[in-house]
Amino acid sequence: MRSVPHQMQKFFRSLRDLRKQALKLCSVVPDHVTYYYGNPFVEKTEGILHFFKYNDDGLGKDVQCRMLCMIAIPAQITLREILLFIGTLAMRATGGAIQTIERIKVIRDSTPNEYMIILKFKTHLYDAILLQNDAVVFFEEYNGMQFNSLETNQCKLLFVDRIECASEDEVAALCASSSASTEAGSSNHLTELPTCAVCLERMDDSVVSILCNHTFHAGCLEQWTDT
Repeated sequence: MRSVPHQMQKFFRSLRDLRKQALKLCSVVPDHVTYYYGNPFVEKTEGILHFFKYNDDGLGKDVQCRMLCMIAIPAQITLREILLFIGTLAMRATGGAIQTIERIKVIRDSTPNEYMIILKFKTHLYDAILLQNDAVVFFEEYNGMQFNSLETNQCKLLFVDRIECASEDEVAALCASSSASTEAGSSNHLTELPTCAVCLERMDDSVVSILCNHTFHAGCLEQWTDT
């Protein structure tokens, strides 16, 4: 009778060891990754995402990053589920992370049955007193968290240093460096705001671009049941 608890302890210990090994493997950060979006039969845009490693000591203050990339999202998890995952948890953690995100863009690489999401935040500074960065706060809250209680897939986030892409429109909207030094220069360019295909209103906040490059409000896309 005493051997059963001992075997269970060994079992849970082995599970913890496997989890630690998995976390170590997931902690390997690539320098860059190639990506694409758009309909291959109409217009396909390719680019390169450049990452830098998260540094607890100085990233939030020294590198004012505005962009994160959510990588290796399984294809069975829909974009609507991702938006609900962000919105539901963030209401408790940060008062609504969707409200801090300026643009969400769906992209993918050559990995089958997976896609990625670029998250561009509105401002560098989340809390003027604590000097917390929106992207850093989001990273610390969501990185490594399961998308839902039914699956083991975890949210994996990387900080984006800069993006290289062929589309001039995309360069103006997203592909500039995410550091604070480029923000002032980008504000000098005036661009006509696109219109959401669902509500027909101008899109100046929480814009979502899906893989085929159509754009919607995040709130409008959340109401869809078949995305």
